[in-house]
Amino acid sequence: MPRTYNWLIDHDETNLQKNPVRKYHYEDAFIKDIPLKKKFLEPDELIKFFEHLRVGIFYDIAYFQFVTGSRIQEVVGLQKSDIDISKNKIEIRNVVMWDRSKKFLGLKDRTKNKKSKIILIADLKLKKIISKYLLSGDSTYLFSLNNESIK
Repeated sequence: MPRTYNWLIDHDETNLQKNPVRKYHYEDAFIKDIPLKKKFLEPDELIKFFEHLRVGIFYDIAYFQFVTGSRIQEVVGLQKSDIDISKNKIEIRNVVMWDRSKKFLGLKDRTKNKKSKIILIADLKLKKIISKYLLSGDSTYLFSLNNESIK
């Protein structure tokens, strides 16, 4: 019967103390604890953030992201045709693509998880923001600068 390396160590038939490929490596090695990262803003930090932006398109984009939990690529890639304000519904189908240097590459026809994302508009302030941008400009994008996608 062939004996495996781990069997030999388990049965003290070698002089080896530790095995780096051992099936129970946590018994032989120290596994480093991963520190928890703070991934949220405290209420006072959130207030300071929105006060810093005050008004304008970037405030509206940040508010949209905060209320809906959407990624920035989803928000700036949002098309006016994806919004049904009468049904209080948004369907995110496209996302903006940038390269590493933040150069605009275009629209991708799917989200990160390859599914469209349905968002119900339950916030009155968000509905006002969306209505304002639906009526402004000739761009197909909801949020645009000079009638073009935010780049």
